[in-house]
Amino acid sequence: MPNSQHLKYIDYNHYMQRRYGKYDWENFDYDRLAKNHIDRLTLDMIPARSRVLELGCATGYHSRYLTKVKRCTVIGVDAEKKVTLKATASLERLIIANLDDQKTWPKIKQFAPYDVVLASNLIEHLLNPWLTLKNIRAVLKPGGHAVIAVPNIAFWRSRLRLLQGKWEYAEYGIFDRTHTKFFTLFSLRQSLIEAGLKPVTEGYDPAGGAKWLTPILKLFPNAYAHQIVIKAVKNKNVRT
Repeated sequence: MPNSQHLKYIDYNHYMQRRYGKYDWENFDYDRLAKNHIDRLTLDMIPARSRVLELGCATGYHSRYLTKVKRCTVIGVDAEKKVTLKATASLERLIIANLDDQKTWPKIKQFAPYDVVLASNLIEHLLNPWLTLKNIRAVLKPGGHAVIAVPNIAFWRSRLRLLQGKWEYAEYGIFDRTHTKFFTLFSLRQSLIEAGLKPVTEGYDPAGGAKWLTPILKLFPNAYAHQIVIKAVKNKNVRT
């Protein structure tokens, strides 16, 4: 088990998810999630009966909810063949491929356009997330949306660690050793805009924390949010 200091800096629900399988959450239950939990915020941004492309679908716990509850049609993409095969029951189609490989995108485009492209806690693992955001825009239908969730490196506890001179990578959380890029609320907004995606809705998961600070932190979402999700519409006036 991790020590208590480690647990202070990560979302406990996310930790439990990954401890029992890095990409698995077989007991995922939307109704038991807090209203500001990142997965609930994310799923709430996806309209019912949408045609969804889920990038990084893992074992399909998001896809199961989208298909069974929201009656969406979901095409999933993931590089982890062993765990992703569990997702097939919830998917119209599964593409096993690496999103950093540009040969993957012609495969995805075969089944475009999509109403929604979902990328939850994914782009921070990629070598070129900015190119991926442009590719996302390219496969969206006119008026379609991208729903992008990332951890927030500017979270107040991360700032406290840096003030203490600490930057230790970990197995889970904001300082996950597999993260290749780091985002703040402001840099994610800007990255979406540069990719031709206009932010329209935001959600913030504070991951618990010091309740006495919450009223103040809510005024500063870039410090309040442990994880961020933004829904962005395809900007028809931008060519990428």
